[in-house]
Amino acid sequence: MRPYKNADKKSYAVMTPEQEYYEENKPVTHAEYVVRRRKFDALLSIFGKIEKKSVLNPGCGAGMDCEWVTKEGAKSFGLDVSFRLIKLAKRRFRKKRLNGKFIVGDMENLPFKTESFDVVVFYDSLHHSDNINKSLLETNRVTRDLIGIVEPNKNCLTRKFAEIFFKESLMEHCNLPTKAKTMSYYTREFRNAGFRIKEHRFCNIVPPEVCTSHFKISFSFFSALIGLLVPIIDKLFETFFPYSCSACVVVGKKSF
Repeated sequence: MRPYKNADKKSYAVMTPEQEYYEENKPVTHAEYVVRRRKFDALLSIFGKIEKKSVLNPGCGAGMDCEWVTKEGAKSFGLDVSFRLIKLAKRRFRKKRLNGKFIVGDMENLPFKTESFDVVVFYDSLHHSDNINKSLLETNRVTRDLIGIVEPNKNCLTRKFAEIFFKESLMEHCNLPTKAKTMSYYTREFRNAGFRIKEHRFCNIVPPEVCTSHFKISFSFFSALIGLLVPIIDKLFETFFPYSCSACVVVGKKSF
């Protein structure tokens, strides 16, 4: 597996103003909001209410998912290996007058005491670990109750379509084929780390990049049409072809 940790540090160490704006403010379009929010809502539907609970988000990036956790009434804690992203997360929360705590750290060596949090959430971030088993074992140590992940599904048909229809540079940037694992992989790793599977499901969320200007056909109206059709297409696949879906959603309960 590619050593993501050092690559992430390097890739986010220097960003253009446009990149900083995107990271700090994403989701920046309605289509992107829809597909990203569906991931979060899928987790919430399994968790139930997280109001007043302490929630840790390893690999928090610039704080988008921490913002949503906070708005659900939870106490949000974000951790990321990138100093620059943590800086943007803090700025995001200041601008929106939200309360949250952010620190630079490594998800494989969480700098927290045992059972410090009620819930741990990995939102498209666990695959950035160089050692997923170690990250999950660390999660088991610091959580009192639940862990939830949303991760790319290796078998996703829309991922295969993206390889055909989208620019090679986009695919290389997103690492869509290499970062994804199967549902059986995620559930097995949960059990190996001492979690009992509470529920797992497939959720068909097309990566936000699908709704951007990276499409090979550059006509703006065509991109807009794709953005409108994506939720409908997603729902059809989610209903009739669940194993082809974009995301694996897994929630586990601490068992030891």
